[in-house]
Amino acid sequence: RVLFCTGKVYYDLAARRDEKERDDLAIVYNDKSVLENHHASMTWRLLTDASLGLLSSLSQEDKQYLRNMMIELILSTDMSHHVDLLTEFKNTQFSQFMSEQHKVLFMKSLLHSADVGNAVRHFKAANALSRKIQSEFGEQVAREKELGLPSAPYMNPANEQVAWNLEANFIDYVCLPLWIRLAEVIPSVRPCLKQIEHTRDNFRLFAEGKGSEVDETEERWLGLG
Repeated sequence: RVLFCTGKVYYDLAARRDEKERDDLAIVYNDKSVLENHHASMTWRLLTDASLGLLSSLSQEDKQYLRNMMIELILSTDMSHHVDLLTEFKNTQFSQFMSEQHKVLFMKSLLHSADVGNAVRHFKAANALSRKIQSEFGEQVAREKELGLPSAPYMNPANEQVAWNLEANFIDYVCLPLWIRLAEVIPSVRPCLKQIEHTRDNFRLFAEGKGSEVDETEERWLGLG
């Protein structure tokens, strides 16, 4: 529980940084999983702050285990590991008496599923966050143009309809495969698939210019029936 409470604590808090600080971090971490490494480092600093005493009841051995596991989990959320992680997740059988290696794989997959699982929220929340992400992408592209830097194609779509098609594709090719496998391992998660597909279908309607057919105020979570 401690791992999952702390594993992403700095993910949102430290996600947006000014250009110079991001450049400095890239130098510190040699361009390898820069934000993930930074988040792991900052989270550990927070956990070990003597004035907070968050880990005061743990033995040195337990602290070292927590640190090692936390770092491994956070670094696994780097999207560059997505295909390998999904493949391994699909090809592994889990049980109540699974090995330590399988436990780590399961925790990585669970955390990664949550990380890319915006579409699991009720539609009003999922839609709002997707729009914020698109806005942030636009800000980043504008800044990159000022600096003469190339932009990732998915951050610079030709128009809003293309942007929504990219959102729907992300659900189809990244989010859903993870959650389908997660539902196989944890059957109680299966209702989430209905909500994910509903969000995907609404994004498709946006992409087709049929936004008037979408209820953007919808707060009902479809997984409940």
